[in-house]
Amino acid sequence: MKHIIKQKSPAEFEAWKKFKPRTRFEDLQSSDSKEEGEFDYSTKKLKAELLKEQNNLCCYCNAAIKNDHNTTIEHLKPKVGAKNQQLIFDYDNLLASCNGNRKEPKPRDLHCDAEKDIKLIELTPLMSQCETKIGYAENGAIFGISNKAKDTIGKLNLGCAKLTGERSDRIYGKLYKEIVSENSEFDYNDPANFERISKQEAAKLFNELSKTKSEPYIIAILQVLKQNFNLKN
Repeated sequence: MKHIIKQKSPAEFEAWKKFKPRTRFEDLQSSDSKEEGEFDYSTKKLKAELLKEQNNLCCYCNAAIKNDHNTTIEHLKPKVGAKNQQLIFDYDNLLASCNGNRKEPKPRDLHCDAEKDIKLIELTPLMSQCETKIGYAENGAIFGISNKAKDTIGKLNLGCAKLTGERSDRIYGKLYKEIVSENSEFDYNDPANFERISKQEAAKLFNELSKTKSEPYIIAILQVLKQNFNLKN
């Protein structure tokens, strides 16, 4: 999980909220016919703002996401049952999440917002310790270093097979490099065709990745590099 620093709520969003009382999140949609002076604001505009401050990464699993129907506007504190605008439309309570496998055919392994639903989590992306209290292994496994972290991982199902496999692919893709061969039929499934990067290469990669913001599963990659090669920040 990557720490998210919330920015100031978009002026257009705040103006839209003040135009008339809003009680349903479903009111947030573009309208072809507007009343005079009405502020038109949509989920697409809101997603764009949220994705910008999250560098196009899911707020929970850190997979790459984009402004489309596969991205969900997540309420950190659930909006279900809330009758006040302050909670439903509080920008500090809004994040962008992946669809969490929600749109896949059943049986499906839900995760992130799709699995969390209306549950509360104690370790959130808005807390800086989310980057240190959740750990990762080279094989993509995820584990909690505190009880709050363990509880959060469970409620978001961040240890599901789908996410573990995606993290593993990203991590291995950084830790191993292809062995140059004259064989034109390179077999990517053959471990003999890859070799582990050196500590010097790992240190250089760690420094480069530490400056990037939109690398999918970035925290998992940095943690594994640091642990496996005994690197210093």
